[in-house]
Amino acid sequence: MKTVSYLLIYFLISVSQVQALPNLKFPTLGGMQFWDDVEISQGHRIQQHVWTKHYRTLDEDDWRIAWGNLADCQAKMPVSNFDKNVNKPLILLIHGLGRSRYSMSSLQKKLSEAGYEAQTVAYSSFLKPIDHFSANLKNILDKSQHREIYCVTHSLGGIVVRHLDQHHPSEKMKAAITLAAPHKGSAVVDTLSFCYLDFLLGPTGKGLGTKDFLLEEKSTSFPILTVAGVSNGISYLPFGIFLGQESDGIVKEKNSRLKYSKRHHKVNASHTFIMNDPKVLKIIQKLIVVNQ
Repeated sequence: MKTVSYLLIYFLISVSQVQALPNLKFPTLGGMQFWDDVEISQGHRIQQHVWTKHYRTLDEDDWRIAWGNLADCQAKMPVSNFDKNVNKPLILLIHGLGRSRYSMSSLQKKLSEAGYEAQTVAYSSFLKPIDHFSANLKNILDKSQHREIYCVTHSLGGIVVRHLDQHHPSEKMKAAITLAAPHKGSAVVDTLSFCYLDFLLGPTGKGLGTKDFLLEEKSTSFPILTVAGVSNGISYLPFGIFLGQESDGIVKEKNSRLKYSKRHHKVNASHTFIMNDPKVLKIIQKLIVVNQ
């Protein structure tokens, strides 16, 4: 059994070195924790596996249409209609720790129905350090045909966007909205760290404590709006009752603020579902109107 496992691992690692691989169109889960998006265009995406390092191209329905090395996968990406889309803003929706890009699907649908081009971004939030995520995000931004890109992020996604600006800045970033981001750290992470359980959050998640936060609070080169979830009654689960202050059940309202943000909003929503609050769509639309 061990021999079979070793041979399988060897085969998968070797895949990324092969010039071309036969492909049957094959359904996938779209990339959940073990895949990172590295390019996105017209609903298609190129992803890289976290461990084997090989690439694959997915169509808009998440069917695999190519796999192997990067060049072969790029050849299967759609040809961009540059003249049609270059001046149309793109909205990238970036999920939080332990979630998948499907957690932003409802918001993506609402934005699409409102006439915007919105794409979700997948990344292995539990498995890699934050520099890995922000470097991939820069590649997505720089490879895009769009001149102006907005990022709407949930939780950890907001920290990734700030890290991008500090370490891998991109001129295409027009503005960002962070939903329930622990900009000043999370008391939940502090508690897990005290109990020596912060390793469960992965190399990035364990750096989100309030005492040793992984980022400096520097102003961004683009406008940024912060949105916090708060309860109008009983504290939100799972931890709201223990936080002792306004919170969304995970992040305290005061910790979601940035002193240099253009505006701070509060919505009656929990941490898990804040992206689905109707007010969030209105905040996004207003931001785009103001910045155009």
